[in-house]
Amino acid sequence: MIWKLEENNTQLRLKWVERGGPAVVSPESTGYGTKLIQSATTYSLGGRVEQDYAAEGLQAELVIPLGSAPLPD
Repeated sequence: MIWKLEENNTQLRLKWVERGGPAVVSPESTGYGTKLIQSATTYSLGGRVEQDYAAEGLQAELVIPLGSAPLPD
């Protein structure tokens, strides 16, 4: 997992990449874990989730706004 702060520390970007496993296909239905992540990120945190089911592996990205709270030093 890779994470970084962007846009003057106002948003957090988390990137998850899976490689080296079997070929990936898009699921026919959305599982509970995916629904939970999408709901928490979108509705509770005001962010967004992007998923790419590429044949070489899943890639997911979450972007979460941080608001005006100061970050620790």
